[in-house]
Amino acid sequence: MAYVGDGPLVAAPEVRAYLDAVFTPGARLGARRGDPLTLVEAVEVARVASIRVPSDRLVVDSP
Repeated sequence: MAYVGDGPLVAAPEVRAYLDAVFTPGARLGARRGDPLTLVEAVEVARVASIRVPSDRLVVDSP
C-alpha cells in the first residue's frame, strides 16, 4: 500500500496505524513501561486536533 503527500508532513503507514489506534477507544496500545503485565488501553478521546511536529518527535502527556 502506498501513501501520497508531503513527505515530511505525512506519517508512514505503520505510524499512521498506531496513531489511529491511539484515538480508538478500547484499542490496546501496548504494555506499561516498567510493568509489562499492565496493559495500556485507549479509554476516552476528549478532543482531537491536527498538529504538526517538525522535529519528528511527538510527546504525549497523560494524567
